[in-house]
Amino acid sequence: MASAFHNRLVGTVVLVAVAVLVLPEILDGEKATLEQQFATIPLRPSVEVVEVESVEPIQELTKPSWEIESDAEIAAAVQTVAKVEALKVDKKVAKATNTKPKSTSVKAGWSVRMGSFQNADNVKRLVAKLRQQKYPTYTIPAKPIDGALTVVFVGPEIDKQRVETLRTDLVKKMKMSGTVVAYDPLQL
Repeated sequence: MASAFHNRLVGTVVLVAVAVLVLPEILDGEKATLEQQFATIPLRPSVEVVEVESVEPIQELTKPSWEIESDAEIAAAVQTVAKVEALKVDKKVAKATNTKPKSTSVKAGWSVRMGSFQNADNVKRLVAKLRQQKYPTYTIPAKPIDGALTVVFVGPEIDKQRVETLRTDLVKKMKMSGTVVAYDPLQL
């Protein structure tokens, strides 16, 4: 009995497999084929040659219809134009000297990067601990946000050597190592 059931089961599996493989090919219908169509390049158009008529040179010189002014009148006109232009330039120079440029001198310095934290409580504890030891501390962003990356810095100092000694002092006293990085005041 198991043999007959086994034979029927194997036969059913074979028929289903053949049906799965063959029926999609038979029932697919029209197969769409992709034909590449090539565009024909048009032939070069013929160029028409156009003849240009030559113009005969003028034999006579004609006198201009306007009268030439005297040299004195021309000199007077040039002087008045020069005075007007000088006044315009002087006004522009006066305006330029009155304006003071903004002092954009930004001194770069050095800081010790203590670490980056996502937990705002850890940032606040570390900043409090560093400030308790009288270290100048700042964070980016200024207010730590829980879940957002906050970087803690000690410094800044203008002299890189002072920052290096500050870093070694932090290693000795606080048992925390940091990295010396360039301080960018525009980053705050």
